[in-house]
Amino acid sequence: MVPTFDRGRHSRGYALYYTSNFLAGAAAPYLFGLVGDAYGLAAVYYAAGALMLGGLPLVFFLRDPPSVSPSA
Repeated sequence: MVPTFDRGRHSRGYALYYTSNFLAGAAAPYLFGLVGDAYGLAAVYYAAGALMLGGLPLVFFLRDPPSVSPSA
């Protein structure tokens, strides 16, 4: 995700990435525990799979990296 930011904004990209990972890692056990208690263990796996597949379309919005020509 960070390489998609401009060079001057890489620090913000890293901050966003690591903060979102921390928050998701802290909230996921609690939220999936609630889902598991309410609907059973199979629902936890379906919910996790749906979240992972939900992030897949974001790949299509990534910018192409700048092409680097070899110096002669």
